[in-house]
Amino acid sequence: AVDVVGSKFVGRMCLETCCSECEKVTGREETFLEVCVPVKTKADFDDEEPPSECEVFMSALCEEECLQGNNKYWCDACSHHNEARRSVHYPQLPHHLLIHVKRFSAYSRHMYTSKCSDAMPAPLQLSCFCRSCIGVQLLQQQQLLDRTANPYQRLAEGK
Repeated sequence: AVDVVGSKFVGRMCLETCCSECEKVTGREETFLEVCVPVKTKADFDDEEPPSECEVFMSALCEEECLQGNNKYWCDACSHHNEARRSVHYPQLPHHLLIHVKRFSAYSRHMYTSKCSDAMPAPLQLSCFCRSCIGVQLLQQQQLLDRTANPYQRLAEGK
């Protein structure tokens, strides 16, 4: 029997946590059927030039979380709770990606939920954001920055 759901809709994600004190990184890989994205708008950015719809969406998709205060991370290496950074990476994306926009935020301190009714830009096409493609994109961006940041170096190299 062919597993239609598994072959078309299942991807793999890796949840990585980095202790702020010892810098030890722990990871847990699991499968997923949908990607949950918090609502973000262009107003959430401090940039002088407003980001594109794709940049807004991708920043929400790959946002890093800081674990601090009452939500500190238990580090096995340090043997106590520390502040940490948690991020999600996608080693393998499914053929068909389901995106769940999280419109509700829970506030445990006040014991209530809040609905966000802001419009979130959603591009019709996304660049691949699996771990290997993101690495290639970052390398290309850095190379472009290196070339444009120092034009005198290019002249010295004879380019």
